Amino acid sequence: MDYQNKVLIGIYISSSILIIAANLAIIAVILYSPLLRKKARNHIIVSIALADLLLGSFVLPMLATNLIDSSAIADCHTHIAVQIIGDYGILFVVGWQLVTFNILHIQENSLKCNWNFFKLPTSACLKSFILVSWSWFAALCILVPLITTSAPVRFAYNISDDFMCMMLLPKTVLIAVCVFSLYLPYYLCVCALITIVVCYSKGCHKAPTSTLMENLNPDAAGEVTEQQTQQQPLTSSENPLVAAISNTVYLVCYTPLVVHIWLYLSEIYTPNSVNGMIVFGTLARSIILPLSWVAFKDIQEELKDYKRKLKVAISMCASNPLPSTASSVSFSRLQETQSV
Repeated sequence: MDYQNKVLIGIYISSSILIIAANLAIIAVILYSPLLRKKARNHIIVSIALADLLLGSFVLPMLATNLIDSSAIADCHTHIAVQIIGDYGILFVVGWQLVTFNILHIQENSLKCNWNFFKLPTSACLKSFILVSWSWFAALCILVPLITTSAPVRFAYNISDDFMCMMLLPKTVLIAVCVFSLYLPYYLCVCALITIVVCYSKGCHKAPTSTLMENLNPDAAGEVTEQQTQQQPLTSSENPLVAAISNTVYLVCYTPLVVHIWLYLSEIYTPNSVNGMIVFGTLARSIILPLSWVAFKDIQEELKDYKRKLKVAISMCASNPLPSTASSVSFSRLQETQSV
């Protein structure tokens, strides 16, 4: 085993540990809090974290195993269809779940509107289930048939020098899979980021002021504003720009991969240094994105509450130490004297 493979194995193993820890932490924070569990936005965050957990617990260990196994050809295992489904499936689910998150966030915080989907006479659990599960079912229906019928044939007769096993698909299938799993979500996130920034700069997220009513009847205007503040949902107080952080992380980390696949399809050679940037960006996205959710106010408040409870528990343990051996001996002597 050469030095480069040893470095890659170390990167895969350490990244796997960090990805699992970061995503398990955000899942635990959301699922443990009753307030956070009620929001559909947080259900989408949990879905994205579950997809990243598959990357950390399934795809990366498989890549490390392929590097350790000296009989593997071109760093790709014989179960290439399973590995490609893991690669593209995670790209598909994370990308489209982030698009769903952007739609939900923009219509609630930036545009201040409620679309017909959110007014349907269905339960909140059913709405959250639809928002979360549709991308997983779409990945199974679109990606699995394309990959399972094409990957083994291509792998049997063509050995690619590219470090990414998911490039071993026929060109037409590769284009279709990349468009659905990477390019469409990527450009939709670009549009969402532009929409969030433009709406924030124009003040679309602010409630309209009733200046005419204030001039005519200040008391009535005060009553209306009081009613509006009482009926205002919790999500409306959120800064719309917090969603720009997650979109920026996604776009910056996946830009090298988008460019690499485009150059690969154009039959333009890319140096090995670009491959390192792609690996770094893909792994960094799965580590940084769960940390970006902490920018939301309700998650911050929940973390502060956990920190406060931890300090209280530590202070209670410090103020009430375990009984010493001297006190236990004196207590036993007291019992002996009482028995006599």
